[in-house]
Amino acid sequence: MLHSELVPFTVFLLVAAPVALVFRAWFVHRSTVFKERAKTERMRRALHSTAPPERAEILRALGVLESFPDDRQKDG
Repeated sequence: MLHSELVPFTVFLLVAAPVALVFRAWFVHRSTVFKERAKTERMRRALHSTAPPERAEILRALGVLESFPDDRQKDG
């Protein structure tokens, strides 16, 4: 049996841990959504008013710009 002084702490842990996990998952999700929206907007602006033959090269350049620095060094 738990000591009476440990009951509030135990209840706090039983409530706080799941709440923290849910908040973290929500925060990661929202961060990912924000990054993807920004990426889509950059792509949309880059392709706006371009001719279809130019678009492949523009998309390749965007891919290089959005890659990690280590990936860029390997490609170059």
